[in-house]
Amino acid sequence: MKARLLSASIALPIVVGFIFLGGIWFSVLIIFGASVAGYETAKMLRLRGINASPIVSSISSGVVVLLAFIFSKIDITAYLFSLCVIIGGVASIIWISSIRVKNSSNIVAITGVLAVTFYVGGFLGHAPLIRESEHGLEWILLLLFVTTLTDTGAYAIGKAFGKRPFFPKISPAKTLEGAFGGLLFGIAGAIISAVILTNLEINFIAATTIGIILSLGAQGGDLLESSIKRLSSVKDSGSLMPGHGGALDRLDSIVFNLALLYHFVRWMSV
Repeated sequence: MKARLLSASIALPIVVGFIFLGGIWFSVLIIFGASVAGYETAKMLRLRGINASPIVSSISSGVVVLLAFIFSKIDITAYLFSLCVIIGGVASIIWISSIRVKNSSNIVAITGVLAVTFYVGGFLGHAPLIRESEHGLEWILLLLFVTTLTDTGAYAIGKAFGKRPFFPKISPAKTLEGAFGGLLFGIAGAIISAVILTNLEINFIAATTIGIILSLGAQGGDLLESSIKRLSSVKDSGSLMPGHGGALDRLDSIVFNLALLYHFVRWMSV
């Protein structure tokens, strides 16, 4: 517990500061997170016999986020970038979740690096796209608040009332009651954000919609990472933060949400 509190007390002010600074500083934060998460994901793939290079995966994931920051200055380029990495990301998720190998060939190893790059760098690359958009800070704060409340609600309700397993083969501790609690907390978080962050000009229906989308996205991202860890027979993705696990353990719930929110914001602006 002491290690958990200490690492959080050090990391939280740094993360919050970079979020509010925005620009290249925020992108540096995401590049760092993507690089570490890419390294961790490749290491987990290696435990399954897929010899994806952790170093190359780390660098490529960070480079994709850097490209996203550059493309964020050009609207149509940012949109095309998003579509490409989402398609690549979905294909990568299917590949990572389904492939079974005993002896990894060079082609499989290279495909593994590409899969990590799209899954980690591609989805996290939406962070600078959102942050550099109009009211980008407010949208990022909304995303973090909804995602955090979803995780909190799922844990609290699941702990108190959870009886029916929810994807027991992936994560035995998760329950259907917890998932529903996370959904309700996420919706509440979006509505509260809409009231506080008046610059976003979100009505009740839009807030409820984004709450549902982000809550489901958060739980889906968490389940996917749980699946990858279970297939790799590891408890945590890494050890970046003592008591908290690795970078991917901290980012799993927002990975999908960044892409979902980016396109929701674009839809809102049409």
